[in-house]
Amino acid sequence: MPVSEVAAVTASYIELVIGIFGLFGNVNILVAVYTRKHLRSKCALLMALIAFYDSISIFFEFFQAFGFLFSIEFSRRECFNYIFMYSFVLHLQIFTVLSLAVDRFVSIVFPTRYRIISAKRWIIATCIPGLIVNVVFLPWANFTMDDGITDGCNPPESLPLTVAIWWSRMTVTVNVLVVITYISLVIAIKIIVRRFSESIHNQQEEDFFLVQKKVVHTISIVILVICGTWFFTQTIAFFYYGSSTLSEQFWFQALSETAAVPVMFGYSLNYYVYFWRSYEYRKVFKAQLWALLPCTRRKLFLRRKSRSQAGVKRNALYPHRTDSNH
Repeated sequence: MPVSEVAAVTASYIELVIGIFGLFGNVNILVAVYTRKHLRSKCALLMALIAFYDSISIFFEFFQAFGFLFSIEFSRRECFNYIFMYSFVLHLQIFTVLSLAVDRFVSIVFPTRYRIISAKRWIIATCIPGLIVNVVFLPWANFTMDDGITDGCNPPESLPLTVAIWWSRMTVTVNVLVVITYISLVIAIKIIVRRFSESIHNQQEEDFFLVQKKVVHTISIVILVICGTWFFTQTIAFFYYGSSTLSEQFWFQALSETAAVPVMFGYSLNYYVYFWRSYEYRKVFKAQLWALLPCTRRKLFLRRKSRSQAGVKRNALYPHRTDSNH
């Protein structure tokens, strides 16, 4: 078996393992946002949207992994049709990550305007760039499609060569924009901190800034991981389609076969970053984990029941203590 094929099979097994943890985490994020009203801020909704897109992407990455493991060949047209939804969602996800970086920038630099923006309008606005890209790239790919055999069924491989080259350029450009936005955000935070330390300011404004700054610390890790994994993968795709000399190199072929692993890592990491960095999310996630265990649910119920009964007995024995508190 060629080394590139061994690399593809090994990468497929790694993808499956990472993806299982990723699905668990993304579902927990969606459940947390759905069941907790205080987690429905504009930023939290964007993170939930990314978790939703990531979950769909993981399922399609599973499809690709099984294709490698069972040596299933696809024509480019078949692959394009099979993963059409993946390509559609992926374009939305790419620009939602950019929107998340912009969201943090606006919340820090223009806090007053940010607070009056409707969450519904904000979320709809973040979907527009991805929809425009879908309108451009997917019909273009469909009209110029060929029936060549693909090396793997994933978004760049499902596209005709010319479309794939421009698609890679587009994704790298968006990632660069995310990095530029994040760097601008870091600079803005330093300037605002200096302004607060040197002048008289509104305490409410400073409190809002500190809250947003804390959120930025968590989101920054997520953004950097997503950008890092995507930038690595799309850079490989960019040279794979743009340089025939490099794409024929033995070592580069083996490297390109494993490029999906960091992408899967990016799809799967968010939950664990929130668990590590955010007290709010960690508290909710712990409650959800405890709720998964039947024996734990019963213990919690009995503990609450005993506390409630103890409180009733205490009030009955010492009614004057209750009265004195009013």
